[in-house]
Amino acid sequence: MKKLLINSLLLITILISLPISAQQIGDVIDPNFMNRQLWKEENSNIKGSPFYFDEWYSGEIMTKIGTSYPNMKIKYEAYSDQLFFLSEDNIERALAREKINWFQFNDAEGNSYLFKHIPYHGFLQVLYDGDVSLYKKIAKEIRKAPEANGYNATTKQDEFIEKQIYFVASSPEATIVPIDKRNEYLELFSSNEDKIKKFIKKNKVKFKEDANIIDLVKFTEQLRSEE
Repeated sequence: MKKLLINSLLLITILISLPISAQQIGDVIDPNFMNRQLWKEENSNIKGSPFYFDEWYSGEIMTKIGTSYPNMKIKYEAYSDQLFFLSEDNIERALAREKINWFQFNDAEGNSYLFKHIPYHGFLQVLYDGDVSLYKKIAKEIRKAPEANGYNATTKQDEFIEKQIYFVASSPEATIVPIDKRNEYLELFSSNEDKIKKFIKKNKVKFKEDANIIDLVKFTEQLRSEE
């Protein structure tokens, strides 16, 4: 109870000190990350970065209650599955993921990214949104460096490594299912197994490349529409 009261008072203090645009998003600030400093490489002994992108990009945030916050400077930390925004006076704040429906942004090359919050899975990148939908979980983990010994005295660093998992929803109402291998995909769409097998073989589909799987999902969606 005491911790909750302290966090509430901290939140009120912060909201008062923030500029108007940041105050408007105050209802989705995560009080559990109130005193956390954003990760910086120069202050860490871990090689690499926990972020999906290291830059701040201008984007839009949509909350679960339908409130839109456009033109926000945002950064997604894949390691903790946490979304941050940067206020006009350069104050970095974490947002409560359970209150966010989706966020989107364009990178420096103009590529568009959309992330949706899915219960039990956190933020997933939306690769294709249709009657059959495709998502990708981008996760960062810390790989521990091997301990130095008499045979290998070289000092090595722990490092962030990126992993990705694809998910498919077989219909707009269906629960998303992780897809890591060809057989898992075929089992999900068993009624069209033979046609999907031929498509995979003909197009040399690899289950580690976005473009390959997007084409496969579009083909599967077409088959479903013809049933």
